[in-house]
This record gives sequence, structure tokens and C-alpha cells, in this order.
Amino acid sequence: MAKALKTRALLTALAGLLYGASPIDVLPDVLPLLGLVDDALIVPILLGLAYFQFRKGKRLETAPVPGTGKTFDMPGHVSGRR
Repeated sequence: MAKALKTRALLTALAGLLYGASPIDVLPDVLPLLGLVDDALIVPILLGLAYFQFRKGKRLETAPVPGTGKTFDMPGHVSGRR
């Protein structure tokens, strides 16, 4: 699960950066003010979402399995922690 969240975070960040660089927008830039506002809102929202997804993935990676003292390294895989 942690690896999937990190991958999703990477894809979300990539989508945000591509949306910001792309000439194709939800609201075209020719509309006064609205065309720029969608870029100014969507890009930081996607990058913020990617940041929180990545942090959650890191947290899950190092979270101990209850009662074992071990951590999840990958989905379905438990390893000892030294």
C-alpha cells in the first residue's frame, strides 16, 4: 500500500506540473481572470495532494505491525526492524 501511495503521489505531481505547463486548460486563458485562476488553483492543489500522499506512504512504510515490532516494507511483506 505504501508503494502504491508513493506511485500515486508521483503521478499526481506529474499531472499537476503537466497541467501547469500545458496550453490546454479547463478554463481557457483568453477568459479574463478566470483562465489564470484555474491554473493558480489546480496546480498547487495537485502538488499539495501529491505531497500528502507521499508523506502518508512514508508513514505507512515505517509503521509497526501491531504486536510484532516489525514494519511493512511492501504490501504483503513484513520484515524485522533492527
